[in-house]
Amino acid sequence: MHRRAYASGLHGGSAARSHGRGSQTIRPLGTTTALSGSTATAPQVGTWSIETAGITGTFSGGVNNPTATFTHTGGPLVTSITLRWTITNAPCSSSQADITITVNDADLDGVCNDGTDNCPTVSNASQINTDGDSEGDACDGDDDNDGVADGSDNDQLNPNSCVDADGDGCDDCSGTHDGFGVAANNDVNDDGPDNDSDGLCDSFDTDDDNDGTPDTAEIACGSDPLNAASTCEICDGLDNDLNDGIDEGFTDTDSDGQADCVDGDDDNDGVADGSDNASLNPDSCEDADGDGCDDCSQNGGSFAAGANNFPANDGPDADTDGICDSGDNCVNDPNPTQANADADALGDACDACPNDANNDADGDLICGDVDTCPTYPGQVGDFCDADPGPGYTLGRSVPLAWLRSAVALR
Repeated sequence: MHRRAYASGLHGGSAARSHGRGSQTIRPLGTTTALSGSTATAPQVGTWSIETAGITGTFSGGVNNPTATFTHTGGPLVTSITLRWTITNAPCSSSQADITITVNDADLDGVCNDGTDNCPTVSNASQINTDGDSEGDACDGDDDNDGVADGSDNDQLNPNSCVDADGDGCDDCSGTHDGFGVAANNDVNDDGPDNDSDGLCDSFDTDDDNDGTPDTAEIACGSDPLNAASTCEICDGLDNDLNDGIDEGFTDTDSDGQADCVDGDDDNDGVADGSDNASLNPDSCEDADGDGCDDCSQNGGSFAAGANNFPANDGPDADTDGICDSGDNCVNDPNPTQANADADALGDACDACPNDANNDADGDLICGDVDTCPTYPGQVGDFCDADPGPGYTLGRSVPLAWLRSAVALR
């Protein structure tokens, strides 16, 4: 007796039964399907086999159980699995019946191909979909949806970075775009801020405001590299960098708000720098009255506003003649004109010999300008002559002949 084989599969509460080929659909890997093969009557033997090459699976109750449950466990990517129920009854010929099971996960990634799998033919168990479109990263040619294929994209998961097609040093996707949105982000004409509209994006442009000064120099000196009106501060009385005031960073000796380079009186002593003998010292300026004392010498070191040059008060003046003692040729005798006929150290007002520069060199109380023997004390006339002639003896107070005449007259 030979029993004809038949097989069917049941899934989800429904049954497909036929005496030849049955079919059903299962979820991938680990999803089971209940089978039903015709029962073999001894000595007949019924056996389940997997006919799809490489596919593995298990049969509950063993391969001889006509109502076994088949569990798909692995194998190559396939869209269907064929199982065969074979009844043998030697020496009679075998009887076979096949059932085809459609695998609803052709890529075997554990995600059903029922619209759930975002890469139905590429294994993508994680279902990562960076740009949120209809394709997962595993099968998406542009993972960040920036308009540049992943193979050419310098950062395929970042919609704000892709390529620099125009070679301007700025990424073509760095401009203002829609991120992962549907529109392409790679725009060579909008690849970053271009402050001076010169066609070079700022990150590549060495002079973002096109003012002729490199950005690095402007940053170093404190000016604004994005403002053409802001340049490095120079000492010119203007606020060149448009911040922190005029001529900041330059020396202002007297702290009057004007840097020395534009201040006509750096020490604020009332005397212009060009005439000032010490343009950075408020206690020294000039000697306008020629009295030998600096007109600013009594200032006390102050840079305060107000002139310091006072010729009438430029040092001690014992005789109150308007000439300071250190420059007065007669400290204790008023001599406002400083008259000094013989041009010696003493003015006429205090000079005992105002016309004798040697001031009675022989000390005989006869000024040299009237002393006929200015270098021989007490001598007059030829008596100071190195060769006075007969009858004269040098060194005596009067000629010997005069003494004889005096005696004879007695």
